[in-house]
Amino acid sequence: MPNEQQIQPEQIIQTQSVEFQTIYTNHIQSTFSALDVSLLLGRVAAVQNQWALESLARVIMTPTEAKILVNIMTNTI
Repeated sequence: MPNEQQIQPEQIIQTQSVEFQTIYTNHIQSTFSALDVSLLLGRVAAVQNQWALESLARVIMTPTEAKILVNIMTNTI
């Protein structure tokens, strides 16, 4: 559509959802398909004298976003 104005990156505003959370994880399980990558974030902790794995959240992304995440982690760690 030639008459539509394209949005430039500097025109995009960033907001924070009311559902935003910060999650600490010390355990990650991953699954893959042709269409997405899924990361199950969890926390291992001692509960009543035994170890327990508590699942906290699942993050699902496209393979393209997963590659971006790999690059960020590789450059950071």
